[in-house]
Amino acid sequence: DLMLSWMGRMQEAQANLRSALAFAEREDRAASWMHVTLVDLEWISGRKDQALAAARRAYERAQASSSPFFHAMGLRALGVAHTLMGDYPQAIEFLEQSLPLVAPGALAHQFESAQFSALANAYLGAGRVDNAAHMAQRAVASAWHAGAQVYEIHAWIALLALPVTGDWAGQATEGLARMEALIDSSGAEGFRGWLLQARAHWSRDPAQATHYRELARQQFARIWADDRELVASVG
Repeated sequence: DLMLSWMGRMQEAQANLRSALAFAEREDRAASWMHVTLVDLEWISGRKDQALAAARRAYERAQASSSPFFHAMGLRALGVAHTLMGDYPQAIEFLEQSLPLVAPGALAHQFESAQFSALANAYLGAGRVDNAAHMAQRAVASAWHAGAQVYEIHAWIALLALPVTGDWAGQATEGLARMEALIDSSGAEGFRGWLLQARAHWSRDPAQATHYRELARQQFARIWADDRELVASVG
């Protein structure tokens, strides 16, 4: 279902996941990762109505399983959900707790870039811009070394959301080109709107920025035909 969302088939992804979750909950077989996926879909869609409840359920399931993989995923879900709610200090607390679980040599190291990207977003929301930049740069490097294309897209989204002034500004041109190449090569069209939004953010030409914002609106509208909340949030 998450792969469908990466491809831009958001409504189908959510419908499939909610159906699977409803069945799994009835049978008491809902795994932590299913709730984590729902949080990820909430983040991609810009919605937040189910994020916190899903994140809490993911963490509860993770605690029951005692798996470091699910524990790391559950903490990230809580961090993402609290970021969506604007509770950045709580998001940071959960995400920083997860870092030892994804450190080199740890069992959940494969999730390192995802944790870094989520933490960068939380730091940025809290106004800790230098911390956000450092974490976003680490996320990009981690994903690149792992060959994890979608995680690298997430990392570039975090980095390209930073203010246009700062030491990181020199990476914007590279980041925009790399993000476009990753979307083209992976077919992750669900992130095309984020790329256009980033182009608008970094454009020095007001007319061009307006043009990119409009293209982003159209892209999000194609993916979420009835999701006015997300479309209205662009720009």
